[in-house]
Amino acid sequence: MRAGNVVLVLVSILMAGCAYIDQNLQVAPSVAVNKSDIGKGKKIALRIVDDREDETIGNRGTGYYGMKGAKITTSQDLVEVLRNSFVDNLKNIGFQAVGENEANTLLRVELRALSYDTSTGLWAGANIGKSTIKIIATDPVNKVYEKSYHSQKEVKTVFVGSQETNSKVINESLTETLTKIFADQELWNFLAK
Repeated sequence: MRAGNVVLVLVSILMAGCAYIDQNLQVAPSVAVNKSDIGKGKKIALRIVDDREDETIGNRGTGYYGMKGAKITTSQDLVEVLRNSFVDNLKNIGFQAVGENEANTLLRVELRALSYDTSTGLWAGANIGKSTIKIIATDPVNKVYEKSYHSQKEVKTVFVGSQETNSKVINESLTETLTKIFADQELWNFLAK
């Protein structure tokens, strides 16, 4: 076997081995909401729920012979991550987030999915981050506004995604989902009534 082929085989083996090292991602969505006074200081009871079926975000690659790669997780409390984002951004649009017993209007935020997956092609694959958040808003006379918001982000790559790449696709997906929520004027008009 030629030396160049040996090096190529060794590099391939080393890169495949990376797929079996667990990753602990830092989840930090970055949502920029323009300031407005649509909420006019109205108090909203905010409830955040992590409603995912599995706390594992995903697996690194599919491995050989159908085996899954290493786990991708986070040690963060995702309820707190979302709470911080919602409290800050609600303030930016004129609402005041309060405890559940302090207001007649409720905003329930359900994290339904935060997942990582891969796809493979002939020469390259993709690292895919997906997120889904369901919003259930209830006004003082029990009228309900309910909607799910989704996003998917991909990064093309030749090798198994690094922790940096995997964090990027997860955070971009979650940021886009949150941005869709805060851009939903129908939701905010409903809550401002």
